[in-house]
Amino acid sequence: MQELSTSEVIHWADAEVRLERDGSLMRVVRGRHLVVELGWVNVSTADPSLVTDDEVEHSLTTNAGRLLQRAAINDGWRSRWVLVRDHAGSVQVGERLRVRPGPEYTLWSWSAGVSTVIVVAPAHAASPVLAFRLEQGYLELAEDPQESSAWVEYLVAPEGTVLETGDRLVTVLAGHWYAELGDVESRMPPWSMETQLDEGVSWLADLADCGLEVPDELVVEYADGQVSVDGPPGSHVVDITNPRGLSRVELEWVPQLEVALHKVVDAALDRAEPPSAAEAFCVQMAADRNTVWLGQNGHDLLDVVDWESSDSLFAAAFALIRGRALGEGALVSDGLRWLARRPVGLGYGRVVMAGFLASVSVGLDAQSRCLEMLSRSAVGRTA
Repeated sequence: MQELSTSEVIHWADAEVRLERDGSLMRVVRGRHLVVELGWVNVSTADPSLVTDDEVEHSLTTNAGRLLQRAAINDGWRSRWVLVRDHAGSVQVGERLRVRPGPEYTLWSWSAGVSTVIVVAPAHAASPVLAFRLEQGYLELAEDPQESSAWVEYLVAPEGTVLETGDRLVTVLAGHWYAELGDVESRMPPWSMETQLDEGVSWLADLADCGLEVPDELVVEYADGQVSVDGPPGSHVVDITNPRGLSRVELEWVPQLEVALHKVVDAALDRAEPPSAAEAFCVQMAADRNTVWLGQNGHDLLDVVDWESSDSLFAAAFALIRGRALGEGALVSDGLRWLARRPVGLGYGRVVMAGFLASVSVGLDAQSRCLEMLSRSAVGRTA
């Protein structure tokens, strides 16, 4: 046994697992960078009950009962939580696990239920990648994270789960390092790979020895040893049951671009007020693709869009696509100038590349400006 100090860590390959003495947080640090932080939400903390060179245990409490927490290095990093209902009758489980990627890392999450896979990947490099596989238990996103979210929270049991006196709820996450994101695929359940489909394309999965439950709007068929599922545009959750338990998979059918553009354009042009930057971008794109004919009224409407006052990246995207369509180098330059004042975030690099292509088409020399923007470090993280 040894006493845990603030500087003490568990060494794991070329990284370190650092634990708060009170059991509130576990952190993986590699070099100078925080990779990921995990913690049970709304837990009453306590000093460790066991400390060894490769294992730390805590006995904590939550509103639902005792929480036995263990972090250990054994063929990877394993984090184990056991929620025990000792007394006071039944209680509905509302416990959550919070995962926060480091400032130089991005969090990815696939599937839900017993087959959840969580990946923390470098934002500006290919490796190394830290992947967590749920070995025991259930995890499901508590809510959809926003672009600016610093963390995500997972429900540790399906909604409505009740613990009776004497019941135990076990959650075990196993973490391993991988050379790159593609190497994680072999550890993922087969049904989680291709879940975003074009409209009219079937979702195919080998679900031998599995049960499948789908919403009424989906159509299920069986062909060539595989299950085929078709559905209308939009997101739909299907439930897959295997010997380990329930997995929930979100399937999304994406409508054809022209169909989606038509809906946005019709709504934007039918209103008297100017469209938003995002709507104006869609209108201009539809016109460029000859999907709609704007006419003078449509062009007049786009000319009065106050895109410079918008905080959305669509503002720059509209200025760039509009300037390219009109052959106005000044408008493209204004769009790039607007973009240069904004912090790097989700989609920033794509808009910068679109700006470079637009500058070439109008004869504007903006290569150095675009290269400078592409070389910036990201500000904040998306979860």
